[in-house]
Amino acid sequence: MSNPFGAEDFIPFDFDDPGPSTSTHNSPPPSNQTTNPNSRSNSLCPRDGTPSNIRRNQARDSVSSRAAGKKRKLDDRDDDGRSKKEKVQARSRHTPWASDVDWEKCRNGAEMLHREIMAFDRWLAPTRPEHEVRVMVIELIRKAITAQWRDAKVFSFGSQETRLYLPQGDIDLVVVSDAMEYQRREGVLRNMAACLRRNNLATDVTVIARAKVPIVKFVCTYGKLKVDISVNQTNGLEAARFVNGWLDKMICMRPLVMTTKHLLAQRGMSEVFSGGLGSYSVIILVISFLQLHPKIQRGEIDPNRNLGVLFLEFLELYGKYFGYDNCGISIRGKGGYFSKARRGWKDERKPFMLCLEDPQDPTNDISKGSYSIINVRSTLGGAFDILTAAICERANDERARNEILNDSNTEEKDPNSLLGTILGVSKSMVRQRKDMEDLYHSGVLQYKLGRPAPPSSPPPARSPPPAQTPR
Repeated sequence: MSNPFGAEDFIPFDFDDPGPSTSTHNSPPPSNQTTNPNSRSNSLCPRDGTPSNIRRNQARDSVSSRAAGKKRKLDDRDDDGRSKKEKVQARSRHTPWASDVDWEKCRNGAEMLHREIMAFDRWLAPTRPEHEVRVMVIELIRKAITAQWRDAKVFSFGSQETRLYLPQGDIDLVVVSDAMEYQRREGVLRNMAACLRRNNLATDVTVIARAKVPIVKFVCTYGKLKVDISVNQTNGLEAARFVNGWLDKMICMRPLVMTTKHLLAQRGMSEVFSGGLGSYSVIILVISFLQLHPKIQRGEIDPNRNLGVLFLEFLELYGKYFGYDNCGISIRGKGGYFSKARRGWKDERKPFMLCLEDPQDPTNDISKGSYSIINVRSTLGGAFDILTAAICERANDERARNEILNDSNTEEKDPNSLLGTILGVSKSMVRQRKDMEDLYHSGVLQYKLGRPAPPSSPPPARSPPPAQTPR
């Protein structure tokens, strides 16, 4: 395989050089850094009966411009970019997955963390009813759209297609239509929003028409799932196939991606609109880390049996040692780092920005919108410090370890849990998952789609016909 990097573009790295640690999040990172690659009912069903004229007015009033919507979201956030709700969620340390770990069989802290990451990934993975609800919601949206635009095709992409979504994760859809291509994009999106409202599928509708990729955002009335729909933007479909190929090739990739995504999501750092790191960016970071890990390259460790060590080294690399000022990341070919300056991707006003080459389009930096990357780095580095301290205390002093593990949520956190020192699941997430299961077993979605009811679930009763007014 030919080298995808030019001789003047590629930067070799000495794996033995640990490099300096990053600065704190209050100051820009130093420009002379070097890198070290080693180092988841009924209450969710819609309410009918709203007159059509009121619905139209609601849809018109709820559709806002991108600037106004973004301003409202940012106004609700504190100086660190997090809302009050996100701060409450960040303090959650509920660890329901920890009960599935056989702690007695763990010989050391690394094995404890490995087994716990595996258990966390299994707990976070969608159940069949949860995934089926999302699939049926997509089918309802597809039927509504194709009934109005006969040539339209609706596809899911992103984490929905790769199943790397968190329980409260968005659904990304793209509508492919030749007829829409010749119409004004904002008009198409507004008509689509009205169509979804008429079919009682959408609330909190927002049309973002002036973004690089115009979309319509809404909350589906079934499942309260957040949905984004774009038009004729098919690059996401190819990206999903690309990621699925890597997931098939590297089994260890999914647990690392999901643990990192939840760590960031719990702190409000997983949305690009607020400067965080998007799902695709996290995936690229994990792939690059595994590609360039020297012990994996030399076949000295089995990554599928060393998730604890790999997760710690991932946090250490991107939280402390990576040279954000000078280096960009590419996963083409065998992967590598490139000079931001030579490629023209270095912004001297913000040299600390992360640069991730789009594997589908080498001219595109997929992380350029992550303007709060310093906060992301601080989170990753802080998680590394807390985890390593917890592991050391576990090995050296049982009493001191318990002091580290104890906090205000001791009644919810397993005292053996290491991941519980840096993340947890909120009660709202647990409630959302239960509601999704209840919605599936209620048979409401199956009934609307003309499908058989799930086992031991009678079909919902028909709504009584409206009373006729005497002539």
